[in-house]
Amino acid sequence: MAAAFLVLLAFAAPATLFGPGDPGAIADAGKLPWFLMWLQALMRHFDAQIAGFYLPLFTLAGLFAVPFIARKDTKLKAVAMAVFVLLLIVLTTMGFAGSPILLGTPLP
Repeated sequence: MAAAFLVLLAFAAPATLFGPGDPGAIADAGKLPWFLMWLQALMRHFDAQIAGFYLPLFTLAGLFAVPFIARKDTKLKAVAMAVFVLLLIVLTTMGFAGSPILLGTPLP
């Protein structure tokens, strides 16, 4: 039933595709793919070395270290988790700052 609905939806609203690919055309180098938009947003706010290397490195190292931080001391573990959650909230807010979603303009 769901597959039939998706097929009907595909016929009713076809995907908008661009024309044939042109190997000589240069893609927009200033726009990263969706899975790297957070990195581009960080580079708007920080130096490239800090935003491109140190912040992702420390964030990933901290996330990998969470299971090993104070296995017995639950208070220290709660503080460590709170710091990482706060860091993720701050980085997410910074990523959305100046985003077309918040500004009300449609995405390209």
